[in-house]
Amino acid sequence: MMSQDKRKRGDTVSGVSTRSRYRWLAFLAGCSLVFLLSTCQPHSVVTPDRIDTVLLLVVDSLRQDHVGAYGYDRSVTPELDRLSRQGIQFCHAVAQGPWTKPSMASILSGLYPRTHVTSDMYDRLDPAIQLMPTFLRAQGFQTCAFSANSVIVPETGFAQGFDQFHFKELLLQNAEIINRSVVHMLEALPRTERLFAYIHYMDPHFPYLPGEPVFSRENTIVFDLDFFGQQKHLDFLDKPVLKKRLHSELINAYDDGIRFNDRMIGRLLDHLRARGRLDTTLVILTADHGEELLEHQGVTHGQSLFDELVMVPLLISFPGSKSRIETRLVEQVDLCPTLLGLLRTKLPKVLEGQDLFRTSPKGWTYSELELHGRRATSVRSATNKLIDYSQYWEAEDTIRWFQKRAEIPNVSGPTFIFEIMSFHKPRLLDVRLNGQYLKHLTILPHWSTFELNLPNQAKGTITLEARGDCDSPFELGQGHDTRCFSFCLRNSNQVAIQETRERVMVYFDLIEDPTEQKNMLDRPDSSIDLTQIQQTLECYRQKAGTTFHKQVLLPTDEMQTQLRMLGYIE
Repeated sequence: MMSQDKRKRGDTVSGVSTRSRYRWLAFLAGCSLVFLLSTCQPHSVVTPDRIDTVLLLVVDSLRQDHVGAYGYDRSVTPELDRLSRQGIQFCHAVAQGPWTKPSMASILSGLYPRTHVTSDMYDRLDPAIQLMPTFLRAQGFQTCAFSANSVIVPETGFAQGFDQFHFKELLLQNAEIINRSVVHMLEALPRTERLFAYIHYMDPHFPYLPGEPVFSRENTIVFDLDFFGQQKHLDFLDKPVLKKRLHSELINAYDDGIRFNDRMIGRLLDHLRARGRLDTTLVILTADHGEELLEHQGVTHGQSLFDELVMVPLLISFPGSKSRIETRLVEQVDLCPTLLGLLRTKLPKVLEGQDLFRTSPKGWTYSELELHGRRATSVRSATNKLIDYSQYWEAEDTIRWFQKRAEIPNVSGPTFIFEIMSFHKPRLLDVRLNGQYLKHLTILPHWSTFELNLPNQAKGTITLEARGDCDSPFELGQGHDTRCFSFCLRNSNQVAIQETRERVMVYFDLIEDPTEQKNMLDRPDSSIDLTQIQQTLECYRQKAGTTFHKQVLLPTDEMQTQLRMLGYIE
């Protein structure tokens, strides 16, 4: 590995060595190739020795590609790397959501977000959903949870099935404090007692304020609530030198959080070893989601479904396990049935995941986002990925921005009147009704009112789609908004747009473009047939909400404060 001195001499790209990037891309390509070869091979049934302790270790916001076992060449995760050598490493593990609540609901329930419908900020798990600890408690396990995340609390329904749920003294605390609580519980627990412990660490999570700076010891930027809350990071994005500095220091601080968390996981496993429990312990190490570090001009998480947010580490180690890399596609919904399978427990029919050691490889994985009016679904194979994204605006919003395509549902009557403007220069706009072309308009760089005559008292969805892309960012408020908004709709005395959504679809070739930078649908000569992958996505969506009901909680002032500290609300 390169020394820190070499890193300062320019041998890095934004804090990560160039050599590491090529190694990581080679690792992904190798995994994809082996995956394609392995899909025809049967997977052996795992028969572990007796297990009396199960640890579900979740490191919040831990990206897969910042773990040494997955190709990262910084010495950040020696303990996780050691764990990977003792068990099974899954190199294509996909999160069901890009933020904590939907992902953890899927991990603990074995259900997709479309079914557990716990995806938005104030959603609460339906009490009818049985979680992983319920099944384990029926097998004689003492079930305990230790959560430092203010989303994973009893008020949101995550205490279902746990005998003990520790959170009040742990919220937003570091891994060392979490471990103290776990050790205290272990010391009070008879050695003969079977134990399931879910431990949710938070050290890599925003804000990035490492208690033991190593990589970040010379950082000049403080990545706190004020820095991101006031959007000061936007001042760095329009100048390459400043952006490179922001990226480098951001990675340094993020890696220091991972490094400390990794060391504390090693200490916890050492304690189990000293108590004579580790030899009979099944360890599942994963993350609820990843983290965006400017790859797509974004930071933190919860805003998209790119791989930096949904590709997570997954390591499983148990008595008798042998070191190997699994190249099949796996999902968070598979963890509950896989764990029950390892414990030789009959799988409940309600589970939507599969036992990874007793089923054939799957061809597709799915992720969902529903947060702050953003809705997206992605479908991913080992080689291709489609993301269908919408941003919703409700009636109380006066101005609705969109970049290329907007949909206005529930339009009816003989005419539709709306106001619209373009930024920078006049642009052509195609207008469709229920997918059928109506006409094109020229939108000027000031507010203009248009009246559309709709055929036969039409009812349905109006689609406005720009020809061409916006090619320069628009300065909006503080700093520069890099999303480059092109158009703006507005309610007025003449128009009442009740609901609007921006619609974007992107499609990536993950072999040619593993970092998802080139939307294949934007190619001028694109003649891609999306029929199969769109049908796969639609089949997935059609099963949504068939079993459980959305529950909405009334947040307390304390909960609001905690969510604000995590950057989830303003």
